[in-house]
Amino acid sequence: MCDQNISKDKILEKAEKVIGLLLVQANVDHNQKEKMAHGAFLVMLAISGAVISSEKWPPNWVPDIFISSKTIAVLGLTIVWLSIHVFIRFQLRLMRHSAILYGGVLRALINWITHPPSLEELKVFDPSEKKMKIKNKKLINALDLVIPIPSGKVEPDVELEGFPIAIVQELKCQFEKGTGALFSEYILSYGSFFIFVCVLARTYFG
Repeated sequence: MCDQNISKDKILEKAEKVIGLLLVQANVDHNQKEKMAHGAFLVMLAISGAVISSEKWPPNWVPDIFISSKTIAVLGLTIVWLSIHVFIRFQLRLMRHSAILYGGVLRALINWITHPPSLEELKVFDPSEKKMKIKNKKLINALDLVIPIPSGKVEPDVELEGFPIAIVQELKCQFEKGTGALFSEYILSYGSFFIFVCVLARTYFG
């Protein structure tokens, strides 16, 4: 019985070290993705500012071929805007993923303070267990790349095989629950749409 307790203590100590590393990594990833999303948004602002403040738009070098220069300008701006917008949404989704990962791991650590995991919960997670898989809706996730959808699920990109079951259970619960911290996603995403509308208005109405 004593050996079992020692074994459990060693496993628990290693698990706590893993949790600490995950918390640091999730925090670093969250900050990085936030900076990348903000950087892309600034690029969008710079492009839209150049369009709106230009004396003539579309410029003279945009030719009338089979369609008007305005239509060509709109198509070009739409492609550029959509590329930047999807990139921003992708980074924001990854930022959401990091926040969810951080929350799940932190909750596991907090639970261990009052309810230390059993030996059964410290066993290695088996990825073949279907009950541990996260339900994902492809259509909602695709729409989440355009507009923020709270029910959009972000799959964990960390390989959960080898993690203690207790940690995986908390992560699964957190990924299913999601996060309520979507305010920055709403501001950047709908701000992007507002910028696009302003650019279109500038192109069509001069």
